[in-house]
Amino acid sequence: MTATLPLPQIIKNLSSQLSSSYGKGFGRSSLFNMSRFASVYPDIQTIQTLSGQLSWSHLIEILSFNDFATMLQIHMLHCPKYN
Repeated sequence: MTATLPLPQIIKNLSSQLSSSYGKGFGRSSLFNMSRFASVYPDIQTIQTLSGQLSWSHLIEILSFNDFATMLQIHMLHCPKYN
């Protein structure tokens, strides 16, 4: 029987493996942000649109807001299409 690791340990292990294979950018906080981003924006079309218009730093800042209306307002402020 295999024991299941707690999520923080899984993230720590994954971070080590990805960093070894691909270099910087896969720290624990980055992986948590990537996971949160994927859960907030599950649609690939939305991700392609957002990533083409906003930097990763902007996307992470938008994710810091808990309600969708605030995230949308921030997105519209930073998106050239709406300015």
